[in-house]
Amino acid sequence: MPVRTSLPWETLAALPETYLTAQGALDALDVARGERLLIRGGTSSVGMAAASIAAALGVETAATTRRPHKAAALAADHVLVDDGGPLTIAGWPEGTDHVLDLVGTSTALDSLRLVRPGGTVCVAGALSGWVIPAFEPIAMIPTGTRLTAFHSDILRGAAGAHVLRRVVDQVEAGVLHPHVDRVSGLDEIAEADRHMEDDQATEKVVLVP
Repeated sequence: MPVRTSLPWETLAALPETYLTAQGALDALDVARGERLLIRGGTSSVGMAAASIAAALGVETAATTRRPHKAAALAADHVLVDDGGPLTIAGWPEGTDHVLDLVGTSTALDSLRLVRPGGTVCVAGALSGWVIPAFEPIAMIPTGTRLTAFHSDILRGAAGAHVLRRVVDQVEAGVLHPHVDRVSGLDEIAEADRHMEDDQATEKVVLVP
């Protein structure tokens, strides 16, 4: 994907997969200003990117995390700690307009319960696996509720160039503010990997030569 930009390498390196996935998923949901969006898996890098993009669009956001110590890192209007049980969004009794589900199979059915009639759930992550056991669409998808998915493979190469250009333009204009957790050299790759495996990272870890 050719791109002309003045952004530093460490910022540009944090954009393609994370922000492309987030932007593509929000496009699939067709979110609009004034709507409500729940992001499940909000402390993932894609979840944090999606919250940033949604905020720039004027969308009210709620985001979940399984780890209370990471709640402060969420740039959402409402932060929810997900303990694995059915989720409740205080202040949204009629439900949310959209759910971006990055957790996946373990939460998708609960996400369908949380959207308002006519709302949409987009599964764009598989942090909990790839298969919903005994999935019965007629019984499990509420009438009028839409279930869709997004995979970043559809934005490979030329197909994703215009989306990356949109993201880069917004970062250059100061509309989006991607946060890099740390920048490490290739000789520090083992330490950077331990930082991620110990669940200490927020946003992206970037390696530079």
